[in-house]
Amino acid sequence: RHESVREIHIEPGHDAGADDGDRVLVRLVEGPSIGGLPPGKVLQVALPEGTWQADLQLVAAEFDLEETFSEEVEAAAAALPAQISDAEIGRRTDRRDVPFFTIDPSDAKDHDDAVALELLPDGGFRLGVGIADVSHFVRSNDPIDKEAYTRATSTYLPGRTFPMIPERLSNDLCSLRPEVDRLAKVVWIEFSPDGVVRGSEIEKAVIQSRRKFSYSEVQELLDGAPPDPDEAEFVPVLIAMDRLRDLLHARRLARGALDLDLSEMRLRLDDDGTVLDIEARRRDRSHHMVEEFMLAANEAVARCASERGIAILRRTHDEPPEEDVTKFLKLCRVLVPGVRIESARDFPRLVELLGDDPASPVIQLALLRTLTRAEYAAGKGLHFALATDEYCHFTSPIRRYPDLQVHRALDDALFGGRAVLSEEAE
Repeated sequence: RHESVREIHIEPGHDAGADDGDRVLVRLVEGPSIGGLPPGKVLQVALPEGTWQADLQLVAAEFDLEETFSEEVEAAAAALPAQISDAEIGRRTDRRDVPFFTIDPSDAKDHDDAVALELLPDGGFRLGVGIADVSHFVRSNDPIDKEAYTRATSTYLPGRTFPMIPERLSNDLCSLRPEVDRLAKVVWIEFSPDGVVRGSEIEKAVIQSRRKFSYSEVQELLDGAPPDPDEAEFVPVLIAMDRLRDLLHARRLARGALDLDLSEMRLRLDDDGTVLDIEARRRDRSHHMVEEFMLAANEAVARCASERGIAILRRTHDEPPEEDVTKFLKLCRVLVPGVRIESARDFPRLVELLGDDPASPVIQLALLRTLTRAEYAAGKGLHFALATDEYCHFTSPIRRYPDLQVHRALDDALFGGRAVLSEEAE
């Protein structure tokens, strides 16, 4: 590293067409100094300063974000077969008769999770969460995998996406499109009528989503809007899912989980990238429903791994340090003196007591800043915000490499010849 370098020698032919006065991204190269300056090569000429595109370009350069993939990676993705072979279907549970469907933002291009629900005779529920089987296509140490490992996650900036894996996978082979056969890992979770987990199972399956819903479409149906003809059959299931959501949410809060209600802000841009408006993205019951089901699937996978002794990456979240908690409690005593809390264990009750208090957004943001960052860990540990010690990331292998690793651990440990792993709740 050359911490104090201010000038770099660029040999002719290594300037990428840059002119005097241009801002450029330069990489130092091996070789002797020339005129006392280290040698370098121009990688990219920056766009004009002050533009949205230039800012994004600099952010992307700083964090090594790439929108495109090498020819080798794209060729590997293009070589993957579009059709699922009969032999592969024969190795899986055939769930194409189950009415799975997806719920995503209206502008989503990929659909990597689908849900289904069966009402049981005693009033219980059998929830199915189907996740695109990315590990079937992305094999360890192949070109796609090596690039995915380097990128670690997909990254999203206003108007730009820097994907972890090529579009051939994320928007096609691993996108659970309606009326198309797709490979998935399905987590089935059985709940009692009051939302207690009775047991779960994980299977490799072939599924076929019946319909693509947006969050707004689901919310309108839950609010009682007359369904379109192709929506009518799903209304009873959505209503039952909403009821299960309420039960799961209540049980999470009862065990001490945090439920912060902070608005997510979204930039609205024109075609040139100029910011037209900043909008609060509404998170309604349809969003919360999907979130609860994904949380339930992640916990079910972590429980199964614990019971079977399978080594997986866990998602943990430590309690905040005592000194940070003390500072936060002092702030609370000033802004909401009528609300009495003594420790981090009181945080969930604080959020509930704040209600519509004008200070609530400020307090919740301060609470968020007080919390530690969640981490990936090799061993089992507490997730403070979720109030559980059984949690992992399983539900987004398209955009998070840790999820892909969890899928591979299940492949190695469970599916060497069996299609299903069952786990009975204690």
